This record gives sequence, structure tokens and C-alpha cells, in this order.
Amino acid sequence: MLVLKCGDYSAVIEPEKGGLVSSLIWNDRELFYNPKSRPQAPNGIHLYGCWPLVPFANRAFEGKLRFEGREIQLQFNDEKSTMHGFGWQNAWKIEAKTSHSITMIHKSEDAFPPFLYKAKQTVQLDEKGALFSLEVENTGDNSLPYGIGFHPWFHCNEKTSLSIKAEAKMNFGFRYRPTGKVPLDCKSDFAQSKLIKTGHEIAINYLGWDGRAQLDYSGYTILIEASGTMRAPVLWTPADAEFVCFEPQSHASGAPSELTAQIHAPMTVLQPNQKLKGWMRIGVLND
Repeated sequence: MLVLKCGDYSAVIEPEKGGLVSSLIWNDRELFYNPKSRPQAPNGIHLYGCWPLVPFANRAFEGKLRFEGREIQLQFNDEKSTMHGFGWQNAWKIEAKTSHSITMIHKSEDAFPPFLYKAKQTVQLDEKGALFSLEVENTGDNSLPYGIGFHPWFHCNEKTSLSIKAEAKMNFGFRYRPTGKVPLDCKSDFAQSKLIKTGHEIAINYLGWDGRAQLDYSGYTILIEASGTMRAPVLWTPADAEFVCFEPQSHASGAPSELTAQIHAPMTVLQPNQKLKGWMRIGVLND
């Protein structure tokens, strides 16, 4: 466990827990959802903080990777699926560290066929907040689709509101399976800031996001920004949860396995030694 500090911000990094940033604090206020219970899903995913998604984000249904007419079976790490890639399952090694930044490395080696990759995550604090940078390099001998993303967890109550602008969304079927691109409706359109909690689960995969979102709380606002490679974010909060997840990612949910996701927001095909890079910034918005 390592602590970074810069100005009004500090962060707690736990590389051994899948490159987890378990805490991000501004002026003694915790910005991430980080309960003392440190909850985990049955598959071991940390249900708090922020962690990297690599070599893809969200689900590969039935653990399938469909590419160039082939169907490749991935190992399961969730019930009958492969969830959020494999970076969260592995300890990341520290490559470099200063008082306000850290760079961590995760290599797949031969553990997750057919993916052979090297991932690098850098977390850097400055006067504006925290900059999260992520890259994945195809270290194999063959071209393959890759994706990246981040999975931050934020506090959410009946007074928390969100504003986000996007062009459309993926329609979800059973268990969040994408069925096609559709326009935003009144429940998914947050172009004008509105309350998140409605008494129902929210699960939205936005397409054509403009790269900027705001979470408004009593007394402060969190600004989330992301690079052009991370414009298919997922917004998710269960009906009665004390958290909301806003996950910038490079492709649609289900893109490893689902044709409709591959059509509208596909993964990025990397040739050997090619890289996919992206970033996310989180900070408190100053008026």
C-alpha cells in the first residue's frame, strides 16, 4: 500500500490488488466509494475504489472472443462469462514512483490465451486532481482486438445528480447483453443535470460521449474527463446501492463476443508491438 500526495489531493495505491486505487481524497473528503468493509463480488472483483480494465472492458459473453470469423474460448472469471479482462485479477509491479505519481506494470505472459500483452498504468496527482493513464501493448505474434477502461466507484445517494452528453446508447437485453444502438430516452438522457437515484437499477452504455461528466454532491462537484479513445462509458448503479460506477472505456460492453457491439463500438485490433492508450482525469470542479 502506497500513498501519493500533491496539494489538496492524496491517493492510496494497492498494486498487489489488481492495480487498485482504493482511495482518492480531496481536502479530507473521500471521492471514491471506499467503505471500511472493503466489499468484493463472488468472483473477487473489488467493489470500491478504481481499477484498470485490460485487455478489454466489461463482458465477453460465454467467454467468447469472436475475431475474423473465429470463435476463441477465454477462461471464465465470472459466472459463464469473462468479465473486465484479467488485470484486476493480478498483482501489478511498480516500475517507477515519486511522491505524487506511480507507474505499474502487468504482463499476461502465457496465463490468458490468446491474449499476450503488457499493460502499464500511471496515476499522477496534481493541483487539478488525479490523472489515470493506461496502455496495452500486443506482445504476441498475431493481430488481436484489445480494449482498455477504468472502473471508478463513487458515492451516491438520493441527492446525487449527474450530467453527461452523448449521442446514443447500446440497448441491453437479458443480463446486459447488447442488442443494438438506440437513441437516448428520458431515462438515459442526462444532458441536463438530474438525480441518479430513481428506485430502479440504471445500466447504460453510452456511445459518442463528449468526454466530460459531472457528479454533483452537496457542497462539491466531481469532474470526470477522458481521452478520445475512451468514449463508450458505462453508467451503472443498482436500485438501493450507495455507489454509482461511471466507467470510461474504449469499446461497447460485449464487444469481445457480440456482433452488434463490434459494429457500433468495436475493440481496437492491434498488430504485434502496437499499443492502445487512453486516460481519465478525476478532480473537484472549482468555480
